[in-house]
Amino acid sequence: MKKILFLALTLIAPSVALISCIGSSNPVQDMADKYHSEEISTDSMLKFVSDSVNIEAVLEWANKNIEKDDLAAYILGRNYKFGFGVERNPLKSIFYYRKAVENGNINAMLGLGQLYASYPGHENLDSAKILFTKAAEKGDGSGYYWLSQLLVTESMNNGSPLDTTAVMSLVEKGMKLNDPMCMGVVASSYYTGLGAIQNKKKAFEILSLAPEDKLVPQSLNILGEMYELGEVVPQNFNSAFHYYKKSANMGDTFAQCKLGNFYAAGQGIEKNDSLAFLEYQKAANAGNSWAMRCVGYSYLTGTGIKEDRYSGNQWLSNAAKHGDDIAIDYCKRNNIEYK
Repeated sequence: MKKILFLALTLIAPSVALISCIGSSNPVQDMADKYHSEEISTDSMLKFVSDSVNIEAVLEWANKNIEKDDLAAYILGRNYKFGFGVERNPLKSIFYYRKAVENGNINAMLGLGQLYASYPGHENLDSAKILFTKAAEKGDGSGYYWLSQLLVTESMNNGSPLDTTAVMSLVEKGMKLNDPMCMGVVASSYYTGLGAIQNKKKAFEILSLAPEDKLVPQSLNILGEMYELGEVVPQNFNSAFHYYKKSANMGDTFAQCKLGNFYAAGQGIEKNDSLAFLEYQKAANAGNSWAMRCVGYSYLTGTGIKEDRYSGNQWLSNAAKHGDDIAIDYCKRNNIEYK
């Protein structure tokens, strides 16, 4: 009871406001009404419908309202796509997404387009292009991002050179609509000099304008690297660690390796060899060869984990198999098989 009263009094965050509506006759309908009237954001709506506490009520409401509310059809399409409260079923997802698309739901256009772009055996890049274009024309910047990714996919499928000019044209349109993914691609191009004249200052300026919680791992890694190396901004290991941590929490193996290094060196965080090993291990288990090598050396030296030369050599052999040059050199010098 005290918890409910506390939540009812805390009306600052939209997500909390959604929880407080539990006492009403139909909290899902309340959420839908607030979403349609733009009282809450898409993120808040998705957080509500994905919460396991609400999932039964959400599914019941969606099934009852599928013919009169495009949000209901979109929710069912999304739930079958990701398996929220139901067994994953891409074909059912396509069916419900189509119903929502017929009623102009932009989120359904994007979700259905992504399925058409990547669902094995059901790929339809032409349909995906139409859907992404519709979303973009309705003012959703992420439509331009997904259109750019279709160009990448088509280039890979055809074995033809990627038209980077066309890609940049699309993501720049999305950036003007403040889409974080498009902003990330443009910033990455300026940072690396691939697809644009290198301009790291401009890359930082673009990423600084994007909401931090919307940035993808690649963008977070760029910010982390800038602060780590003192590029454009003053060197700041605490800030670098902050951005790498956010990226690592999203499963990015490069960032996990960086965190391992920061823990090992005591940069931006208190030195902790055990935590360094755990970060290396996460990335190594995900197939990162750099991390495999770090795990191997951790075992060899007993750093952050009990010394175990056999395990160390095994990990270094795996790293060499995955193409890590330092691990390959180690294996050659120590007559360790790795091919």
